Amino acid sequence: MRSNIKFWSFFLIIWILLTLYTLVVELSVKSTINISNLVNIFLQVIGALGIYGLISNKKLLTLNFWKIFFNLQLGLVVIVILFVFLNPAKSSNSIVNLNYLIFIGFYGLYFYGLYLYSYKRPELWLASKNTYK
Repeated sequence: MRSNIKFWSFFLIIWILLTLYTLVVELSVKSTINISNLVNIFLQVIGALGIYGLISNKKLLTLNFWKIFFNLQLGLVVIVILFVFLNPAKSSNSIVNLNYLIFIGFYGLYFYGLYLYSYKRPELWLASKNTYK
């Protein structure tokens, strides 16, 4: 179990750095940030809270929130992935495809962490119900 905490802690650090990098690049290159990138950064910050909750084994927000957040975000990413891979203009560039494969792998780990936090930690979410009885 301890090695999982180390892995997820490392993953959280990388996730936060990538979120900050996205923000800095958006502001420095475009000098403004569009609404879709702002929403993406906001969702990444919320996701970082979920990964932190997984690492610390603490309840953050509610179980229903994390289940809805996980499902909505997973649906959005599936739509983006389908759009990218079904778009014939982008599919001919192998570098773009490699970048998207790395994106899929990283988001796969992210969603696995959120899945563990929202669906596979019943002892965490049930503990507070027992203490208030």
